[in-house]
Amino acid sequence: MMKPEQQLKTAMDRRLSGLKVTDRHIQQVMAKAQEKPKMKRNRVLIISFAAVALLGTAIAASLPATTAWFQQLYGQKKAETLQSGTLMPMHETRILGEVQYEWLETIHVGDTGQNEFITDSNMLYGTVKITPANGANLVLIPEDFRITDPAGYHIFMGEKAPESAPSYLDLAKEKDAKIVLAKAVPHGILIDGVLQQGWEIGYSYAFDHDGSLHYYFEIPMVKTMPEYTILMRINNWVITREGQWLREEPHNTWLKEDWIVTIKPPKQ
Repeated sequence: MMKPEQQLKTAMDRRLSGLKVTDRHIQQVMAKAQEKPKMKRNRVLIISFAAVALLGTAIAASLPATTAWFQQLYGQKKAETLQSGTLMPMHETRILGEVQYEWLETIHVGDTGQNEFITDSNMLYGTVKITPANGANLVLIPEDFRITDPAGYHIFMGEKAPESAPSYLDLAKEKDAKIVLAKAVPHGILIDGVLQQGWEIGYSYAFDHDGSLHYYFEIPMVKTMPEYTILMRINNWVITREGQWLREEPHNTWLKEDWIVTIKPPKQ
């Protein structure tokens, strides 16, 4: 059986694969995971097993969503690195089926003068918020979770939910709602219409108390440019109350779309 530290490294490597996961990163995350969560009333932050970070803390309202998230993952030094970059607010939305995707922002960190393979040099970061479209009666579920898992608790990191905690299935029954798994993951950068390949995209996500999801991404090896064109792949599908993914005919609900957005740094 793998040690918890090795399981954590495997999970981080799987989703943050564009970066080098170091022992220092593992120690930081394990230390945070072992702390007793400080939860605000009626608020529980769910962090995906992909990132495995910090439990139950509210995102700092004074910081951009992307900066606040990575500050929670890696501390103040990481936040300062992102604050030194170029913030490009966006708030562009796309509806796919009954799910709304709002691209909140993108941040570019340029050449820091250090090795690109193990630092934040030449990186693009960003956040996409996912919510039910206006009027849609949905329960969004994060990837890696089962419908019978307690909603709002990170069971993969040992967080214990009370026996009375409702599951995603319970919430769906209570609201007579569909259960929908939704994702937003960049596929890469386009330059002159050509997708730049060879580097994997790192991503993580959080489940918020209001039922929304936030996807956070990291695209490595992106030099400073006059504009950045990103190919974002958004998709969602229904999960039945028996736990079946409806992604095949004759009951295929899998919707997917390539969302291409060009972002320009604000004029100085």
